[in-house]
Amino acid sequence: MFEPVLIEQNKQWQGDDLPISVPRQVLQEISLYSSSRQIIVITGIRRSGKSTVLRQIQQQLIESKVPAKNILFLNVEHPLLDAYRTEVKYLEQAFNEFLSLTLPEGKVFVLLDEIQFFKHWQVFVKSRYELGQVKFFLTGSNSWLLSSEYASLLSGRTIHLELFPFSFKEYLLAKGINTATKLSIATKQSEIIQQLPFFLSWGGFPEIVLSSDDATRRELLSNYYQNILLRDIVPRFKIANSREIQELARYLFSSIGKIASYSKLGKAVGISDKTVKEYLHYFSQAYLLFEVNQYFPSLKRQMANPKKIYAGDNGFAEALSFRFSEDKGRFLENAVFLELKRRKKEVYYSNGKHECDFVVKEGRKIIETIQVCTALSDENKKREIAGLQEAMHRFGVKKGIILTLEQEEKIGNILVLPVWKWLLNFQ
Repeated sequence: MFEPVLIEQNKQWQGDDLPISVPRQVLQEISLYSSSRQIIVITGIRRSGKSTVLRQIQQQLIESKVPAKNILFLNVEHPLLDAYRTEVKYLEQAFNEFLSLTLPEGKVFVLLDEIQFFKHWQVFVKSRYELGQVKFFLTGSNSWLLSSEYASLLSGRTIHLELFPFSFKEYLLAKGINTATKLSIATKQSEIIQQLPFFLSWGGFPEIVLSSDDATRRELLSNYYQNILLRDIVPRFKIANSREIQELARYLFSSIGKIASYSKLGKAVGISDKTVKEYLHYFSQAYLLFEVNQYFPSLKRQMANPKKIYAGDNGFAEALSFRFSEDKGRFLENAVFLELKRRKKEVYYSNGKHECDFVVKEGRKIIETIQVCTALSDENKKREIAGLQEAMHRFGVKKGIILTLEQEEKIGNILVLPVWKWLLNFQ
C-alpha cells in the first residue's frame, strides 16, 4: 500500500546520493545522542530546515557504516498519506512494509518528518521503542509536540532539541563564506560585513536566503506566515475567530522589541487580555512570536509585568510590511534575541529607571547583561550606558556588552562590539 511513498522518499536504498546542503550546527549536538536509546525530537518553526537536518542525520548514519536498508525516512505530511493520518495503525503498516521491502538486519533507524500530522503517532513510537532495536529521530513544527498530552507516554524517553532558521554563521556558509576559524573570519571580514544587512532584514529561512529576488522572498514569507497561523495554530487550538488572532499577530510584528502589557495589546486589537495571553502562548508554541519577561526573582511578579515581543525570524517583519519606523535597531535587537535562543540562554529584560534589553540567567543568577543599538551617538550614549550599568549593578554583573552595527571600543567595564563579531563568537 505505501511502497511507492517509501521508495520515493528513500532513494538511498538504491544507492542514490543524498543532496548536499549547508550543515546545520545542531548536528553536532545530535551526534552526541545518536548512539543513545532515547528518541531524538527536533522541533522548530515551519521551513526552518528540519527535513534537511533529518537528511543530514541520514547521511551521517550511512557514513558511520549503517546500511542504507536499515534507515527509513518518512515525511508524514506527504499528500499520498492524507487519507491515512487519522489512524495510527497505518503508521505501523508503513513501518512493516519498510521491513519487508529492505529486510534490514540488526538495529534500524526511523526518521519521521512533521510527525504531528499523524494522529496518535506517540502510540506507535512508544510501542516500537519498547521492543528495542529501533532508534527514532522525529521532527515537528510545534513545541507542543512534547506537551502534557504526550508526556505520560514518552516521559524519560526523549531528548528534545530546537532548530531555528539559519544563524549568521550558517547564513554565511550558504553564501559560500566559511567562518570555521578565526583566520577565515579575519580574511573574509569585508564580505561578512557586506552580508549583514541582508541577514538582519530578511532573516535566516533557508529558502529565503537562497532566493534570488525580493518579490519571491516576500511571497514565500507571506505563505509561511499564513500556514503557521491557519494550518498550525487555528485548527490545533480550535480558534473560532481567526480574524482576531491574525490582527493580534500583525500588531505584534509591528511592536517587536517594545514593552507592552496584555491589557494594552488587548485594547489595541479589541480583545480581552486573557485572550491575548492565550494567543501569545500559541504563537510561541509555533515559534512564530515570543514574549520575554521582565526579570524578578518572583515568578508571580514576572507574570504580572509587561512583556517584550520578538519575532521567530526577522524576515516576517520585512516581508509583511511591518518595517519599524524608528530605525534598524529593532531588527538588530530581534536578531540578537534569536541568537540567544539558539545558544539556549534563559533570557529576560530589565527595567528600572532605565531599560536593559537582555539579561541572561544561568541557574539562580543573572550572569550577562546586553544592550543593543545600531550606534552609540551623542543622543543615546548616556541612556544606553545607564540602562546597562543599572542592570549590572542590580545583578552584580562585572562586565556588560553593547552590540552595535559597527562600533568597537571599551568604556570602563563595558565592551562595545559590532554585532557580526558577537554573532560569530569572534571576540
